[in-house]
Amino acid sequence: MTRRRGTSTGFVLAEALVALTVAAMTIALLTSATWGLNAAAERRAAATQTSAVDWLAARRALGNWAAAV
Repeated sequence: MTRRRGTSTGFVLAEALVALTVAAMTIALLTSATWGLNAAAERRAAATQTSAVDWLAARRALGNWAAAV
C-alpha cells in the first residue's frame, strides 16, 4: 500500500512572500521607468527652448573672437 499525500489548500507563506516580492519589484520598475521618461521629456523641452539662445551666444562669441584676431 502506498500513502497519498493530501492536497494543500491555499497559499503557503513562502508563496505569498514571493508573490508580494514580484509585485513590489514590478511596481518599482514601472515607477522608475515613468520617472525617467518624464525627466527625459523635461530635458528635451528645455533644450528646445534654449537652442536658439545658445546658437546666438556662440555666434557672438565666434564673431568677437574673429574680430579680435
